[in-house]
Amino acid sequence: MNQRCCFSKTILLFIMVTTGVLLMGGCHPKPVPTKVGKPLEHQAKVIAKNFALRHYIRVTALAANRIKDTNLMEIKLGLENTRSRHRDMWCDIQVIFYDKDKFELEKTNWSPLFLSAGQVTYYKTCSLSNQAADYTIFLRNPRETEMD
Repeated sequence: MNQRCCFSKTILLFIMVTTGVLLMGGCHPKPVPTKVGKPLEHQAKVIAKNFALRHYIRVTALAANRIKDTNLMEIKLGLENTRSRHRDMWCDIQVIFYDKDKFELEKTNWSPLFLSAGQVTYYKTCSLSNQAADYTIFLRNPRETEMD
């Protein structure tokens, strides 16, 4: 009986030590990969965040220019609501400006934008810094958002 009890304690101790070693094995810090590919916001200039916006809005005009006196970046965008049967849409729009190294420099607040059915709606905004080198425009459905 005594020998059986010692054997059970030895097995239990072995299981506990093995479990502890396995659990601690996952705690070692690992480096984060540095080349994971180009993020979507640096691949496309206009990104729609839901189905309706991706399928019923078409970019008709897009331009980025420098304002002569201040060297600020000005963005001009034309969006067409292609939904049929006079179905107007609302969306929220935000522009994120990036510096020359592709790091976020500044962003506009989300602004509501009304898109009349079958019409082109124009939007224009400007960076606050003359260091803006690139930009991405985000569109979202205002009914599917959380409070930012």
